Amino acid sequence: MLSTIEKALFLKTVKLFESMTPEQLKILTNISEEMTFKAGEELFQEGDPADFLYVIVDGEIDIVKNHGDPDQVRLAVLGEKKSFGEMALFGSEGRSASAVASADSTFLAMRKEHLLLLIRENPAISTTIVFQLANIIRDNNRQQSMLEGLADEEPSKGADLRQHFRYTVPGVVDIPALSDDPGILQNISAGGLLLSLSKKPEAEDKYEISVKINDSVFFWDNVEVAWVVENEGHVPLWEVGLSIALPDNERKKLASSLEDLSPDQPSSPEDLPEAPQNTD
Repeated sequence: MLSTIEKALFLKTVKLFESMTPEQLKILTNISEEMTFKAGEELFQEGDPADFLYVIVDGEIDIVKNHGDPDQVRLAVLGEKKSFGEMALFGSEGRSASAVASADSTFLAMRKEHLLLLIRENPAISTTIVFQLANIIRDNNRQQSMLEGLADEEPSKGADLRQHFRYTVPGVVDIPALSDDPGILQNISAGGLLLSLSKKPEAEDKYEISVKINDSVFFWDNVEVAWVVENEGHVPLWEVGLSIALPDNERKKLASSLEDLSPDQPSSPEDLPEAPQNTD
């Protein structure tokens, strides 16, 4: 079991709460319940009431659409220090997807009514949480809109970027022909990757790139820029979607490698939010 101090120190490393003061974090720990789930257990099912916000202390969670059905789709994998269920703070709609522990996992869970009461009684905490939530939701919606717009204009590219399971892993991307500065990897799949760059590429340009994840390095040529959007308020300034065109056998190998590389370690503080589906 985590002590109050350990909970506060941990929550300070979570993006949603990173701007909080020590006193605010101490208050937050009072409503944080420690929960554990075994591999394969469901935290919640699609359609369940959105009654908790969760933060992963250790372990790994799959966010799944149509869980248990033949057409189920795994939308995201979340590891240590990732929060999910933020939309529990808004409205009364049920969960839009299921959450399943893919490994034995420990969480700090905050009940909706306790969070709302805390926010009402502590305006400073309310401002901090709402500001961070707005940033997360804005970035997620903007990135998803980019993918949906791409799918409308060029269905094959949009489908290629979206149909593969995306991994959020810390890494860097080198594009020597574009810039001497490495890009920050946000997430990657066997169909493409999302990264942040200090220099703007042009849509449909093709590059030779290398991607370093932990001790593994991948090299690809003819990687195409699928879309580019200005990332206002953040440095690097550009969020870029790259499409990787690989033969099926190489794509399967890459997917397998990414699954093996998916860590339980946190992303670096400089990492920008990945492009997940909303899970609530």
